[in-house]
Amino acid sequence: MLGETALGCGAKKPHTRAKAMGQEGMGADEGSQELRDLENELHFRARANDALLLELAHLDQKIDETLKRERRFLRLKELAQKKREQLLCELSKAEEKLVSLRDCHRVAAAGVASAREATRGKRLPVSAFVRGSDGVANLSRSVDVVKSRCDMAALHRRLHEMRSHYRRVVHEIQQLELSLGSIATEEASATFEQSCMAGAYNSKNAAHVEYQMALRDLVGSFQEITGAVKAHQ
Repeated sequence: MLGETALGCGAKKPHTRAKAMGQEGMGADEGSQELRDLENELHFRARANDALLLELAHLDQKIDETLKRERRFLRLKELAQKKREQLLCELSKAEEKLVSLRDCHRVAAAGVASAREATRGKRLPVSAFVRGSDGVANLSRSVDVVKSRCDMAALHRRLHEMRSHYRRVVHEIQQLELSLGSIATEEASATFEQSCMAGAYNSKNAAHVEYQMALRDLVGSFQEITGAVKAHQ
């Protein structure tokens, strides 16, 4: 009787021990699976963070290129502004010279007209063509008038060219201002996008740190479970 009782107790203990070891083994398997899942998620988030860092680097490069373009356009605008001021100065001087030539032409034309009226229908003596005579003076005055007219024609052409060149410079400056405006808009958009991406990266980085802490806790728990299983084997 006592032997059967002892045998029964002896048969019950191995069954209880095996059941406990089975439960511990199941717990270890569940912990291993959860650890693998967390590791996979960690790798996925690490790849996402790497992609975000690459995108941020690309955006930084784009902003640097935009700033270089802006500095280049500003230099071009400054040069165009100086060229415009120089053209305005030359144009003002040419207009002053044109006014002076017009006055000289008006005086010379009046002198030629009076000389023509005075000598109309008259035969000039030979002395009129001698140096120092009135005829030579009138002839010299006529030559001056012709030369003045030629100078005025050349000056008119020069003024026309300068005005055309001035209009082209003004158009170039307007185009530069439009380009600078588009660059400023692009830079503001890129800066806003970078700030948004930086905020997203910071939030993901905080979640990543929290995830690593949870993973360390899980690894510690898993080590405790495996240590307990090894102790019972």
